Amino acid sequence: NAAAIESYGYTRDEFLNMTVHDILLEDSAERMQHLLARHGNLYRSTGWKHLKRDGTVIDVEMSSHTLPLRASRKARLVLASDITKRLRAEALLRESEERYRDLFESASDLIFSVGPDCMFLFVNRACQETLGYTESEMVGLSIFDLLKKTELPHFRVRFRDMLNGKNLGRIQTIFIAKDGSEVVVEGSMSAKLEKGEVVSTRAIFRDVTER
Repeated sequence: NAAAIESYGYTRDEFLNMTVHDILLEDSAERMQHLLARHGNLYRSTGWKHLKRDGTVIDVEMSSHTLPLRASRKARLVLASDITKRLRAEALLRESEERYRDLFESASDLIFSVGPDCMFLFVNRACQETLGYTESEMVGLSIFDLLKKTELPHFRVRFRDMLNGKNLGRIQTIFIAKDGSEVVVEGSMSAKLEKGEVVSTRAIFRDVTER
């Protein structure tokens, strides 16, 4: 069709004198023969490499269906979507997430996220090491489980204010580590909103016990 002509750079006459193997890279051609022999058709199959007329290689998602033509002739209707930009964007996003994760894990500050139900969603390495819990242990706890009892009333009010959209400014509170020691922290918490609803909170605290 016209979209294929524009995307691949071949004329209609050129296409009509070609087979699908002319635009498939060698490893893709072998894979296609194997999948069609096994399944008969393709549905939103990814991992394909197509060659354009100018030599550019593109990533393609393909679906195919057998067409009921004359008994002496077999044909397939193939829908091919160029997903090159999408895959590049996904790769960049993964790279960005990995960089963020590295920064998150290497930070000396205690960084964690808590849901609206007050349960930990994730914690960084510094938080685990300072409080003496593993990540799996903390994810099963509420933030109120780790606070010193005398801190609970005030912190509950501050937490509720944050969920209601208030800026808390600087916060100082006291956590109780797994070994029973007190950890005085100072930092900030903020709420993450999606469609006007709080989905999680983010906190960055610094251990100031020795101060």
